[in-house]
Amino acid sequence: MDMQIAERLVARRKAAGYSQEALAAELGVSRQAVSKWERGEASPDTDNLIALAGLYGVTLDELLFGKASPDPKDAGEKDENPAKSQVRISLREGIHVVDPKGEEVHMGWNGIHVSDAEGNTVESDPEGEGVTINGTHYDSWHDAHEELGHDLKGKSDFRRRWDAFPFPALVLVAYLAVGWATGQWVAALLLGFLVPLYYVVGAALGGEGPFSLVSGAWPLLATAYYVWQGIFFDRWGSAWPVFLTIPLVCIAFDSLDKWWRHRK
Repeated sequence: MDMQIAERLVARRKAAGYSQEALAAELGVSRQAVSKWERGEASPDTDNLIALAGLYGVTLDELLFGKASPDPKDAGEKDENPAKSQVRISLREGIHVVDPKGEEVHMGWNGIHVSDAEGNTVESDPEGEGVTINGTHYDSWHDAHEELGHDLKGKSDFRRRWDAFPFPALVLVAYLAVGWATGQWVAALLLGFLVPLYYVVGAALGGEGPFSLVSGAWPLLATAYYVWQGIFFDRWGSAWPVFLTIPLVCIAFDSLDKWWRHRK
């Protein structure tokens, strides 16, 4: 089918506020059929063309040869402001959102469907049997990310190498060594604070910045200081005010981090 007609079908549907699922239900066809029409891989038959024209309130000539960007009034658009996002929520259709850029998100009984202005699509299986990305089916999201070369957690190569290092095992060995050498098993537990601190440092070095290092490390250091004061000096009651500094430091450095990122 002519791609201009396919694009016109997409524009008319979105202007009318229908998701592919909702339109398919109105016409009594599958959502895959509607998707093929809009990708230019197939053409609606005469009956469906007549039904589409009637549904959108236009003639067949307007549907097939009219303007690519339909008049909202002709298309039966419920939102008179074309620059405003459209949101439809119903028990039958689910949640459907279309933004002015042509991006579309639909969540309903038939799963989740997402498409962008460039025509890329992501569809989840309603029964949890995988995901389809741009027409290619994957058995799971994990398989899709691996096949497409995506990093599931958005980490850099440095962060992946940093996190792959068995630092917790190293700390455990250090704890056993200190415990056996000094007999201070309880005091040696302070080494455990090095584990989360290690990952906080890795996140900062991996791109999150120096301010995130302080806001992430300070709660750990404050807690370690409190435990150290309690174990070695029995100051459990007098050392607790150190915890009052945690929200102040975190708020201050989080604000600095946002300011720095905005400046960059």
